[in-house]
Amino acid sequence: MNRQEIINKIREIFGATNEKFELYKTAEGVEFRIDALVVGTDIYVITPEGELPAADGEVVLEDGTKVMVKEGKIDELMLPEMTTEEMADAELADGTKITNKEDGDFAEGQMLYVVDAEGNEVMAPEGEHTTKSGIVIVVDAEGKITGVKYPDTAGEGSLEEQSKDKMAQATLIDGTIVETEGDLMVGADLYIITEEGRQPAPTGEHETEDGKIVVVEDGKIVEIKEKEAEVEIEVEMMETFANALETLNNEIKALRKENEELKNKFSKFAAEPAAEKIYDKKGAYVEMLKEQQFSKLEQLAALRRALK
Repeated sequence: MNRQEIINKIREIFGATNEKFELYKTAEGVEFRIDALVVGTDIYVITPEGELPAADGEVVLEDGTKVMVKEGKIDELMLPEMTTEEMADAELADGTKITNKEDGDFAEGQMLYVVDAEGNEVMAPEGEHTTKSGIVIVVDAEGKITGVKYPDTAGEGSLEEQSKDKMAQATLIDGTIVETEGDLMVGADLYIITEEGRQPAPTGEHETEDGKIVVVEDGKIVEIKEKEAEVEIEVEMMETFANALETLNNEIKALRKENEELKNKFSKFAAEPAAEKIYDKKGAYVEMLKEQQFSKLEQLAALRRALK
């Protein structure tokens, strides 16, 4: 049993069954009892302590009705404005009737319908539809409005402008500009831009600056693949050889310097009076190190020849 039924039951118990009233709420949830929503009727506010005459002032009901209260009675009523939303209907220049079957004006994202000779509303065909008032409505293949352009005002543009917006362009590695009507994808027609205008791209592979390989047959994209990353082995090899050679050259220079120092010491030693012969093994050791370094060079050169 709801609140209204409970109150009616209480009034029935107390013998007040011949009085009829309604409960009204404000947006804040405050409840009022009003016998009839007309000027001069008593208005009471429902409180935990019971019903009390409403205070003077404005009461806004949840449906938007404004009630001016004075001395516990309705002094003035202001009903909310009743707005009737209607579907947008229009006639094309050829007399065909169109509608969006929705409230409000034609807008992007709505479906557009044409009324046929039998009065049936069928999906509008793709293209531009111009009404007698000059409104241009652009519809896609699914019958959806993708643009509305009013006379002498900025709008969503025409199909031609839309197709330009949807053009995908790319630049080939030779500087040639290519484009598709829509996204760059398999199945799309690929065109090249030349001084003579736009022409179908020739059959073959076309590499873009961003590393895509676009495969074309009879002007249509049949495959798009990413260019494989080329490891510059030759450059890495040259750098490796250069570093190795620099290291060996530095070692050879150090050995030569050390050898010169040993020669100078030996010359000084030879000029001294004869004495007990002492063998200098360091010279032989230096020669052995030199042979080892040159052997490394030969091995490095052989490796390089093998990799070519």
